[in-house]
Amino acid sequence: MILALPFVYLAAGITLLTDSTAVSTVLGALVLMTFPYTVWVAARLMGFEFLRLARSQQLVAVAVVALVGLLGWYVGGYNDRFVTCRDFIRMGEVEPTNCAD
Repeated sequence: MILALPFVYLAAGITLLTDSTAVSTVLGALVLMTFPYTVWVAARLMGFEFLRLARSQQLVAVAVVALVGLLGWYVGGYNDRFVTCRDFIRMGEVEPTNCAD
């Protein structure tokens, strides 16, 4: 049940017709509170020896994963700083209508 909370958060964001800040805040807080448990379950399911590592090595592994996730979020959210209109043309794609260099 706890592992379904991220899905509920995404589904609520997609299906709610109104912008409900209260619902989004509550679901976001629940997702953040259950994040450590979700990571632990995922590590156990994947069969990694993660839980047998020293605590410092576990922290480094979690930090690396968090850093990669944050970088992915940043690049995805601010892709206009990394991709230009010419990149679409170079790749043989159609230039988007809202493209502005």
